[in-house]
Amino acid sequence: MPNTSLRVHSWSSQHQDTSFVATNVLDPSKTYWLSEPGCITNQWLVFDFNRVVTVSKVSIQVDKWECTVKDFNIETSNNDDLYSWRCVRSFQAVVGNTNTGEQVFEGFEARGRYIRLFFKNNWGPGGGNYILVTNVKFFGN
Repeated sequence: MPNTSLRVHSWSSQHQDTSFVATNVLDPSKTYWLSEPGCITNQWLVFDFNRVVTVSKVSIQVDKWECTVKDFNIETSNNDDLYSWRCVRSFQAVVGNTNTGEQVFEGFEARGRYIRLFFKNNWGPGGGNYILVTNVKFFGN
């Protein structure tokens, strides 16, 4: 499924600086998305597929900074409110200082119109005043 068909929503996790908006994660030529300064727990990105889809793999591009995402959930919903999310699976990314590049997470089946990446924390504290995500790709049908 190509990322170009997605609309990206980010409610409370949107960074105020327009250089680091949520849609950056869908375009490798852009920089990245950052959470609000000082918000290093319980941040998220919501992806609206405009129809119910099944996702079985996601890749997240990490960077070399300790603000790279660490623990996160993949969650689904058919509603865009903040209360009807179902956690499908939890993962841990490898610290960006150790492994920069694309990390693939699989072994799950997420079905819904909305897929949320719920970021629990980052690898801080060295540069960890944000949660950073560089690029996201979804795989499924």
